[in-house]
Amino acid sequence: YLKMGRFDESIVQYRKALAIDPNFINSHQGIAAALMYQGKPDDAAAELQKITDKARSDAERRTALFALTVVEVDRGKLDAALAEVDKQYALGEKTNDVAGMTGDLQLKGNVLLEMGKPDDAKAAYERLLKMTAESSLSQEIKDNASLFHHYNLTRVAIAKKDEEVGLDVFALGEHHNEPFVSSSPTTTLAYIAAQTESLLLSTSTTLITTNDPVKI
Repeated sequence: YLKMGRFDESIVQYRKALAIDPNFINSHQGIAAALMYQGKPDDAAAELQKITDKARSDAERRTALFALTVVEVDRGKLDAALAEVDKQYALGEKTNDVAGMTGDLQLKGNVLLEMGKPDDAKAAYERLLKMTAESSLSQEIKDNASLFHHYNLTRVAIAKKDEEVGLDVFALGEHHNEPFVSSSPTTTLAYIAAQTESLLLSTSTTLITTNDPVKI
């Protein structure tokens, strides 16, 4: 029902699942998603708070916090989104969860980039790379982090230099999963627009299943 845009019906089914198992947190997450797509971010956030209230592990708390980050980004409250990311990072610090913390730094950098703070985003990305390199994570993960670091550092830089090399169009896609590039392409494109003069900016992908028809 959720992917079909039948949000009220999806909520009914999620509620039924919770009646069977009150600890099935994925239902709360599904309800929150449906509410967000209906343009009810406050109700979505309240639903996600229920996960936090009943969370039995940090993993379940992370589920709620990440979903709250998405809600805040979706409604343009990037400062609030950043606060939720910091809460996720704090959870990782408690247990020295390097994999979790590096993922949080990636997310933080992406949110900062969307806020128009490339220098702060770069600092988060470099902190991520340093933490990964000094960790006990596998060499494959370290190599991938190094490659992705180049991608992180060039996203805005490439857009700013597109005009200089004669390109006419810069398009950015939409994504809602980690590494979260980019859940709100229009926000990033607005920042790029402020840094360029004649470049034609466009979204290259719109996820129909995560947007209502009116928004599209």
